[in-house]
Amino acid sequence: GGAGGLLRDQVAVAAALIDAAEWSADERFRAEAERLLTHAVESFWDRRDGGLLDRRPGRDELGELSKRRRRIAENASAAMSLSRLGRLEEAKRILASWPDYREDYGHHTAEYALAADACARPATVVALEYPSSDPALPAMRTAALRPVVPRRVVKHVRSDARRAVVTRGGKSFAPATRPEELKALLEVM
Repeated sequence: GGAGGLLRDQVAVAAALIDAAEWSADERFRAEAERLLTHAVESFWDRRDGGLLDRRPGRDELGELSKRRRRIAENASAAMSLSRLGRLEEAKRILASWPDYREDYGHHTAEYALAADACARPATVVALEYPSSDPALPAMRTAALRPVVPRRVVKHVRSDARRAVVTRGGKSFAPATRPEELKALLEVM
């Protein structure tokens, strides 16, 4: 199979798969998000103007469906998902296809700005290294999610290490083994 239908559907499913991978530590979700985004970029890419078109050509091109459009919100969402997967060059290529984002894009300009910011500034990654059945995992997950941290990614990594490892922009911080330690570390970020 492959990406069909509308770009917004492909991007929404990919974002949900990335969320599921980060939450569950099941790399099958991440692999499927990678596959889906790769196929979507290849299938929806506008060879004339760059960026992603809202749909692929095909049957049922009636009325407004006969017009393929580039939509800044959908392109920004695709760029955000690509940046979350570490595919920054592809994300930047999509964003660069909008030469003047100040044009009359309305509130969708905010989505573009968030995607551009995600490409420019690294996320804070909290890796919870615990067995799935560890009773300490829920409290550590709560501590990881409680403080407000922009672009925080919380991953569950199946491991017997029983600690939380926080990284940002390639820099690792001292591991936390208790919820209070993790919360205190994240509050100063």
